[in-house]
Amino acid sequence: MIQLPKSLELAGVVVDAEGGPFRLAPAPGTVVRVLASSGSRVARGDAVLAITGLDYIAAQQALIDAFRGNYPRKPKSLDDVALILGELRSQLRDLKFSREQIQRIQDAGTVLDPIPVLTNQGGVVGHSMIDGQAFHANDALFCMTKDTRVHASIEQRHIAFIRTNKAVTVTFADGTKAIGTIEGFTGTADDLRRDASIKVSDQQKAIGEPVSISITFEHWERFHPKATSSMWRYDYEPRGAERTRLRTLLGEPNVALPVKRTVKNVAPSMADANPFAPGRLLSKRPERTPPNPFNTPLMAVPKAAILRPSLPIGTTDFVKWTISTEPAKVQALAPEWRRLAQVATTGRNGDVCAMLAQFDGVFCPATWRPGDVIRAGAQLGHIEIGIQADADSGSPSTSEQQANNVSRIESVYADHDGVAMNESGEQRHVRVGEMLVELRTVNMYTFRTGLPDAEFAQLPRVVTAALYAPSAQVPEYVNRSALITAQSRSHGNTMFDISFSSEAGAFQINWGKYVVLTAETDRRKVLSVPTDSIVQISRSSEVLVHSAIGKLTPVPISCGARYGDQVEVLSGLEEGHRVVRDLKLLFQEWPNIRAIMSGFWRPQS
Repeated sequence: MIQLPKSLELAGVVVDAEGGPFRLAPAPGTVVRVLASSGSRVARGDAVLAITGLDYIAAQQALIDAFRGNYPRKPKSLDDVALILGELRSQLRDLKFSREQIQRIQDAGTVLDPIPVLTNQGGVVGHSMIDGQAFHANDALFCMTKDTRVHASIEQRHIAFIRTNKAVTVTFADGTKAIGTIEGFTGTADDLRRDASIKVSDQQKAIGEPVSISITFEHWERFHPKATSSMWRYDYEPRGAERTRLRTLLGEPNVALPVKRTVKNVAPSMADANPFAPGRLLSKRPERTPPNPFNTPLMAVPKAAILRPSLPIGTTDFVKWTISTEPAKVQALAPEWRRLAQVATTGRNGDVCAMLAQFDGVFCPATWRPGDVIRAGAQLGHIEIGIQADADSGSPSTSEQQANNVSRIESVYADHDGVAMNESGEQRHVRVGEMLVELRTVNMYTFRTGLPDAEFAQLPRVVTAALYAPSAQVPEYVNRSALITAQSRSHGNTMFDISFSSEAGAFQINWGKYVVLTAETDRRKVLSVPTDSIVQISRSSEVLVHSAIGKLTPVPISCGARYGDQVEVLSGLEEGHRVVRDLKLLFQEWPNIRAIMSGFWRPQS
């Protein structure tokens, strides 16, 4: 039997905003001036009070000192500098400084005193402190009454049917109607009636004002306290067997629930097994999945190996020998250089370096703020060379004139990692030697190495640099924006430096490391195969091509540049030819492969 009517009409009253949004003082201080009195309507970001205190002033001064190089503790790395600045900003945020206030303190380098206390939401100011009143930490400075709370009495037997956050209609004395939400109930379950606490947003009404509340219930809400809209498919109250079914689903007592049937797991048939599953792999080679010879697309024997003998191999030998193949493919790869480098210099903590303009023109900066970490190679903007400044004002000419006067554009990059000490500013005319950005560096290390002049000419200005110990496979450090700086040239080689920041004491002068340089900006599409698919036989670079079912044919190729674990193929293969992986190890392990590739065994065709 339905226990609720379609709607309930209740009488209520506006009550004080208990538990409303109070603004608490994060630290002790004194109210200097009240800017918005109780009852005043304010918008988000408006100032209500102006306060002062030693903790507020000390936190501001610490941030200003840090930007001047006086850190609260000695930084060990550039990331440590950024961490210190972040901690000091966090202290100001904990003291309820706004983002704009913190930025103003950084830019101006002056302490805000007194400090405006801003609201984080609009509404009506409730209770607030008065001029000259001292306060302690966690004292309430003021409260906002953006939302009105209404209490209404409701019968206990109806409460079970009211869902969490149930929406109701509240009508105020002036006729205003608003949607409210039931947040909870006062009293205990033993009470015959309890007060419902209703929150009405964006309404500021006088305390004690009478209101009327209307609660409307859907069919499923009136049917059972546990009913949900997802199980309700009717426009009426169900009867008979359907009603019984719903009661069962809702857990009515004395009703046996249907037993859930379970299906036991059935072992898969042998027909589902993979006949080409890999067997026990050799420990020297990485684990790879052998291909299915019948499903792998294959190409004809390359022209360079038409007269070469092929090695017959059965399908089971792919599993037995754990042979894996990969097609030669055209892909975008970045060139790499691996060289031995030595630590040449180490920088001091707190060095301030200025990036200077190298050309006359109009500097169009990127966007950065004081305290931002700028990595080596980051583009700081560009200089439009050839734009003439206005003779009277010294400002750049109009955009139409600029378009006609620009001779070329030179990008400006950061030479090293650092923390920005000034703001990027607006577009402006600069002269040679004029400062563009001021960077503070920490633990600057410089590695020096060399390349032949021809290879150095191919190096871009900014590369990805990875440092390896002599016998390590994993890099100790990766700098994705390392700047290449040429130092000297002799005997056909160019010596150059790579600078980056690291932890204090990470390296010492004359330490040797392998550096791998990757020119990410010079990626180009080349035909390539994995480096482990090539074996050197005398002066010939050979691969083993899976040219047809049951045939592995040795093919000579001409190799180009190396791109990490890939090698460019200049001739001998076409895209799609499948080459055998781990060929050098297979060459050593299996005499048949060694014999066919060395040319001293010609098996019967």
